[in-house]
Amino acid sequence: MRAQYASGLSPWTALLSGEDPQQIGRELSYLAYVSQAQADAVRALDDGVKKLAQLQASRTRRQVELKALTEETEQKKTELEAQQAERQKVLARIEADLKQQQAQSITLERNEKRLESLVDGLQTEIARQQEAERIAREKRAAEAARRAQLAREKAERERREAETRAREAQEAAERARLQAEPVKVSPEEGVVTVQAEDVEASRVPEADAGKASQGATQTPSPAAPEARPAVPAPAPPSPAKPEARAPEPESEVADESDAEPVAPSGGLSKNMAPPVKGEIQGRFGMARPDGGVWRGIVLRAPEGTRVRPVASGKVAYAGWFNGFGNLMVIDHGQGFLTVYAYNQSLLRQVGDVVRPSDAIATVGATGGQVESGLYFEIRQNGKPVNPQLWLKR
Repeated sequence: MRAQYASGLSPWTALLSGEDPQQIGRELSYLAYVSQAQADAVRALDDGVKKLAQLQASRTRRQVELKALTEETEQKKTELEAQQAERQKVLARIEADLKQQQAQSITLERNEKRLESLVDGLQTEIARQQEAERIAREKRAAEAARRAQLAREKAERERREAETRAREAQEAAERARLQAEPVKVSPEEGVVTVQAEDVEASRVPEADAGKASQGATQTPSPAAPEARPAVPAPAPPSPAKPEARAPEPESEVADESDAEPVAPSGGLSKNMAPPVKGEIQGRFGMARPDGGVWRGIVLRAPEGTRVRPVASGKVAYAGWFNGFGNLMVIDHGQGFLTVYAYNQSLLRQVGDVVRPSDAIATVGATGGQVESGLYFEIRQNGKPVNPQLWLKR
């Protein structure tokens, strides 16, 4: 009341002021509204204070909760940092393993490319050798035919020479017979006697001798000369026998004992026996653990087990090959090659002709392998094919 009075808004001031009561009533009404508003404001303020206290209490509780959450978060953060450090170590180890696998994959891919290049080179060299062998066979056949023709011509010449010698011997024998037996004709018949010496001196052919004898018969001599004593003629030589004809050589080369053995060229067939007996681990077309895909199969077998070729063929490569150890490649003809890798030792060399019963190598773990086994591939015209489709199951 004192404050209202001091401020000039007190009803008592209005009553004591002596002013118009109506004006004072209106002001008092206004003052009532103002007081009501002030009371409402005080109540609202009181409610606000209460709410503020509640909010402060809630804030305190929240601060406590936040503190607990902060401590829990810090603890979890510490744990997460430890886990993150461990994960970093794991990631670093995985990254190192991945780099190692990538390096192995690159090395494997490089080795695969080198093997591809080796197979392509072997295919080219085999084709070149086959062409050279074909040309050599044609040359040998042509040379044999030429020698056969020369032999036939020589035999024909010798036969003709033998016939000529025989004919000359017969003619000589006939002349000798004529010399030994002179022709004597009586002068009464009007024929001149021809002595053997005259026949020998004339040396004319039989046809001309016949004509001469006819002329001598037609022109008789006035007097026959005295007959000469007959001289015994030497024994006629026996007719020369024709020499035996040389046998005609065959069209092919007669002697090829020094030629290299020719490998069978029948290619491969289905249901072949595997090179070694063992469990199949690496399978054709599957992803390799160190990268890439399998182009062949791995047959696990004890170290030292004998390796045998799946079919007859000729050794095209035998030696050390990076990534595959002791490697052997066999040519089976018709574009088929078989590859045998990881061997402990090689028992054959390039150029050897092998059969399915022959031992060509022993199982090992060369080429960076951990377990012993045989890596086996089949290549057709340079492309790898699934060996399991060709081997017995």
